[in-house]
Amino acid sequence: MAMELAVVMYLAELSNGDPDSTFGYITSGVREANQFGIDRGCTILPYARVYCSEAADSSIAACARLMRRELVLVECDASGAMDMRHLSQLCRTADGEGAVVVATVGTPLEGAVDDVAAIGAAAMGAGNVHIHLDATIGGLIAPFTSDRSRWGFAHSNVGSIALSPHTVLGLPMQSAVALCRTDVLDADASGFAASSDATISGSRSGSPGVFLWYALARSGTAGLARNAWRALDTAAYAADSLALLGLDPVVHGSSIVVSFDRPAEWICQRYHLTTAGSRAAVTTVGHVTKDLIDEFCRTIADDLAQHMT
Repeated sequence: MAMELAVVMYLAELSNGDPDSTFGYITSGVREANQFGIDRGCTILPYARVYCSEAADSSIAACARLMRRELVLVECDASGAMDMRHLSQLCRTADGEGAVVVATVGTPLEGAVDDVAAIGAAAMGAGNVHIHLDATIGGLIAPFTSDRSRWGFAHSNVGSIALSPHTVLGLPMQSAVALCRTDVLDADASGFAASSDATISGSRSGSPGVFLWYALARSGTAGLARNAWRALDTAAYAADSLALLGLDPVVHGSSIVVSFDRPAEWICQRYHLTTAGSRAAVTTVGHVTKDLIDEFCRTIADDLAQHMT
């Protein structure tokens, strides 16, 4: 479909890729987009383990389980990103079988960004390395920050990327986009019009392609940039507001994820917060405005006041 091809080519460019040497398609959601990238790595490295940080999205574990691949969890450093020393230690035991490493651009709970250049160096002890980039949170933020020239396919070790533009654009249906370099495809599926289907899902609805194409065409690059800057500004505003409540907020650099001390469970459920242990997070995608942050903080303040009386 022409619209799907246009979406893939445009997002490949935003990801510092060459549209002429990038394959991609619109998937049913984040899990399929991540599974496609991990599958590409496991296809070219058939004996490799899958590595990801302990803070990675839960879809990574599900993908490894479905593919019957061993998943190796890498500890996180103080920033919440993948710890390079631990990754290096783990990869040195791989006996040259290679490594499929999932790096994250914005972890779900802390918004941390894994250092892709460092991952390539740390994982070399395993042999050949395929890095899949889970950019489903930060993929439409990074191109409009100071990291724009250094992210995505700018790193030669990055073979595949998962994006989730529907969350930033506010589309009425779930979808995601899977991208990979054409040289990590099977020889008989090297292009968008190839006779063999390299997708995970095979036959699929064309509706998400139409909606994505329209939303991207309507926003344009300038509109996407404004969306990204607004989201970053709202994240900073949320962090300041939560700090006034004493909830120890953390927001990393160019991240739209704000982590903070977990409020009452009913508040977590009402606002659909990402939670783990004693921490919760809010992600400032399109529908999360400063007015909503104000309402959210008033709800927490009222709940805290009730428990103090």
